[in-house]
Amino acid sequence: LQAGNLKVAEEIYRKILQADPSSVDALNMLAMVASHFGRKAEAIACMERVVALRPEAAPFHSNLGLAYQAAGNLEQAVAQQRQAVRLDPTLATAHLNLATVLRELDKTDEAVAAYQEAIRLQPTWSTAVYALASSLLDLGLQDEGLAAFRRAHELQPDSASTHSNLVYFLHFRHADDRDLLGREHERWYQQHALPLEK
Repeated sequence: LQAGNLKVAEEIYRKILQADPSSVDALNMLAMVASHFGRKAEAIACMERVVALRPEAAPFHSNLGLAYQAAGNLEQAVAQQRQAVRLDPTLATAHLNLATVLRELDKTDEAVAAYQEAIRLQPTWSTAVYALASSLLDLGLQDEGLAAFRRAHELQPDSASTHSNLVYFLHFRHADDRDLLGREHERWYQQHALPLEK
């Protein structure tokens, strides 16, 4: 939605809340609008009200965690994402959100475990696979990281950035294997550069 449309939506959500202050859906959507416009404190306040009204709903805890994270309240963000996965262990987005904030806290080992759980739940989720690859490389696990980058590239074959990162890290892991590097560079050129020349 464009900013103008979001402003209209915000007015609608506020009118709904005037009539029904306990409208969870309106509060949740208002939090998203507030977050979009950088009103972090308001986003948190809205989501805290939502969670108070629906404490059993895992997605709302995850959304509150995102609001805390955007405001730099990382420990509170972790607590809300952990609560989300406790309430619904199958909620892959909460595992991914947990991993993201753990990585921001430099708790990369824990982040890797959370990324892996998100991928177990959604094996073809390229965003999670790509983030896992980066985290594994941060830990110095080059073989595992490169394998994850290859998987991310398989899931997003049209992504030039994913493929570029794969080639980049191949240079570190297989610097002496000119044939391997040459083949991967040629694949990148054929897939991403050549079409732009036509």
